[in-house]
Amino acid sequence: MDGTIAKYEWDMDGNGSFETNTGTTPTTSTSYSAAGTFETKLRVTDDKGATAVSGKNVTVTLVPPTASFTATPNPAETGASVSFNGSGSKDPDGTIAKYEWDLDGNGTFETNTGTTATTSRSYTTPGTVAVKLRVTDNDGQTATSGVTVTVNNRPPVPSFTVTPSPANTRQTVTFNGSGSTDPDGTIAKYEWDLDGNGSFETSTGTTATTTKSFTATATLTIGLRVTDNSGATAATTRSLTVNSAYRAAVLATSGISDFWRLDETTGTTATDANGANNNGTYNAAPTSVAPLIGGETNSFARAFNGTSQYIDMSPTPLGTPSTFSVEAWVRTSAAKASGGYHFLVSDSSADFDNGFSLVIDSSNRPVFALARQNIIGQITRGQAVSPTTVAPNTTHHIVGTYDGTRARIYVDGVERANVTFSSDPTWNSSRDLRIGRPISTTSLAQRYLQGSIDEPALYTTALSAATVLAHYEAGKP
Repeated sequence: MDGTIAKYEWDMDGNGSFETNTGTTPTTSTSYSAAGTFETKLRVTDDKGATAVSGKNVTVTLVPPTASFTATPNPAETGASVSFNGSGSKDPDGTIAKYEWDLDGNGTFETNTGTTATTSRSYTTPGTVAVKLRVTDNDGQTATSGVTVTVNNRPPVPSFTVTPSPANTRQTVTFNGSGSTDPDGTIAKYEWDLDGNGSFETSTGTTATTTKSFTATATLTIGLRVTDNSGATAATTRSLTVNSAYRAAVLATSGISDFWRLDETTGTTATDANGANNNGTYNAAPTSVAPLIGGETNSFARAFNGTSQYIDMSPTPLGTPSTFSVEAWVRTSAAKASGGYHFLVSDSSADFDNGFSLVIDSSNRPVFALARQNIIGQITRGQAVSPTTVAPNTTHHIVGTYDGTRARIYVDGVERANVTFSSDPTWNSSRDLRIGRPISTTSLAQRYLQGSIDEPALYTTALSAATVLAHYEAGKP
């Protein structure tokens, strides 16, 4: 060695020219945009001007791209559009020339979006999907990346109809949930809350309908819960009002004047359910007992002790009709002694001397009696006496009708007897109506009702045989 290096010159691209002069600095660097083998050379010059050259081959390989993408939203519901964005993919030595997507997770990249870095799709089935992106750069190098997309089940949508609504007791009500849908599957189970207690005790499986009849008047919150094939559930409710079938039949009858259901549990007022305000007064507290009509579990009748209990009300709302009917459900608890009567409904001031009386005699025969008294005290009577008896401790529907010429007595929906009575009974607006006893105090101890009565009603028309039978069918136990 006889001096120092005065200059370093470099041929970095192998073109034979030493285009890079680093002076006395012995180092340099460069990058290559293409792959290949490059002959690089260094020429040095010493302080005397002498030169020397050395060479080395540099092998440059391609750098593959990096694949990266996002999925939004994730998780996603079935049917929702999921956006995929691969703009985060890079190529350090070139550009991304192609984006290919495996959107269904089957391992093939079936969706080619060219140089567009985005795409989207929706999924119909809940689960997870292994989505992948494969990018290719301008040198043909590839890279892949994957994202797991979670597809959530959408819950079913319950819906049902109630027919009829409102409904009556004993009436079959149909519940139809076929309007329920599942946006991404099928309804696998229908469960019903038919009593409004909040629990879904009736499962009909995949059958969308069910039926029920109700024995109590109420306003119920009916529920339907549906489960889809993925196990998701949803519920909805409908309000159902259940009215008394018997009450509906009576109040829909032409000529209804007064109707006492006798289902009060407190107080001394017997309410007129027809709204005529002919409310009665309970005397000596007749007892609330189970109803005599069937199909209603939350109604009541009244039991009378046969010695002091009765109901008193005004005759004014009934007026002085030329045709009328009186109706009641009855269950006596004992037969009367000879000459005695169970007075059910009456406005007669003395035994069958005027007005009307619906009674059961000492032979257990229902009797409908009409009477007219003229100004000199002469009495004209008409008594329809049923040959069919009603034994104590049995429940019966008893109706008396008067059409202006004939009085009829019906027992359990069937006409049992009739009698001619061509003059109107004697009406007197100062004479009270009574349930459970007559107005007269004559032989009163043998005139009180001993037993139960339910649903007494008065009409200003003579009920037809068909109507009487319909009322019996609506209320029979």
